[in-house]
Amino acid sequence: MGSLLGYRTAAVALLLTCSAAQADGDWIFAFKNSDSIETTGPTDFLVEVYLQHDPFEGPSLGKGIFWADGEEGFVDFTSGNHPEFDEFVAGITNDTDEILLPWILDTNGSGGGPFYPESWYGASFLNGAQIDRIRLSVDSVNIAPSSLGGIAAEVHYTYEFFGVIPEPATLMFLALGSFALARSKSRARARRKY
Repeated sequence: MGSLLGYRTAAVALLLTCSAAQADGDWIFAFKNSDSIETTGPTDFLVEVYLQHDPFEGPSLGKGIFWADGEEGFVDFTSGNHPEFDEFVAGITNDTDEILLPWILDTNGSGGGPFYPESWYGASFLNGAQIDRIRLSVDSVNIAPSSLGGIAAEVHYTYEFFGVIPEPATLMFLALGSFALARSKSRARARRKY
């Protein structure tokens, strides 16, 4: 019924600093995407943008939230406000490279999205992380009547992940820094003796 127009880009951003890993609930990862759809049939010119883990039966975030032409904004998903949040987070932090699917659909359910493994989006960085919040930011929605009698829509959006990165790497950096500092001081003392 709907066909996905082949225009999409993905940009992955990673924050790899120890300070972000130590703070509770900091931004740790994001991916930006653009998708276009053209659908047929009657519609009230709204689009739904949601992220699904496992394209057939998996949990999803954002179903039932529709965006109008020219609309922008964000929605935060947490375990306190979304029933599938914990299951979704368990799926993307389990160290298995499974399918992650961002969908764009019209009000009739026509449209689609790309089927790619988590690593394609850079989400393998989230393995073992504690995710407290996932934000969907819709940057722009452009909807117009299509030549097929439905809608043509182009949506630019970003998914951001907030939480805590596992701490072993941070502890390793602190240990190496302490070791280097102690070694430089002992060398300085040894040079002063002679």
